[in-house]
Amino acid sequence: DYGDFVNNDNAVFNFYGTSYTIPASLTTYPTLKISGGNTKYLNTASIVVRNNLIIADPVNANNALSLNATSGDITIYGDIRFSNGGKLILPVSVTARNINVYGNIDFQFGNNNNNNAIEVTNGAGTIHKFNFYGDTIFSGASSILFDRVQNNKADLYFRNSGRTVITEGTGTFSLNRLFL
Repeated sequence: DYGDFVNNDNAVFNFYGTSYTIPASLTTYPTLKISGGNTKYLNTASIVVRNNLIIADPVNANNALSLNATSGDITIYGDIRFSNGGKLILPVSVTARNINVYGNIDFQFGNNNNNNAIEVTNGAGTIHKFNFYGDTIFSGASSILFDRVQNNKADLYFRNSGRTVITEGTGTFSLNRLFL
């Protein structure tokens, strides 16, 4: 039982190293960090990150977190922070996924300007929902790629009742549909 650790706001679960599927034993994390290079895959359960999702490693580049191709949504109550080629991937799936972000999206975490991304995998899938409740997307040289040639796409919903700011950057934002 990880009860005290999971409920501690200062705790961090760091999945490091080679590509593998994150165990199904936990569905709630205080802060979830993906590091050590390679792609980590969510299992089929929906997960909740109570604080921040960090896809970053100052030493090892190209860290990625991929949702499961069969099922499972993700809700992040803090920020998503990327650096050093970090990616959040929505795989080809016939089941629409919901990605809920209540904090900000920081593609420039650690004051870097690496090319990070949130992207859907190109293929014969469906349209996913990316619900953004935060205030700011710090873009830098990074990309949001939601409009692929084939059917696997994502719609971006700005759910904040105030205003949403996207900082100027050199990356690409390719959207299927944007809902305000």
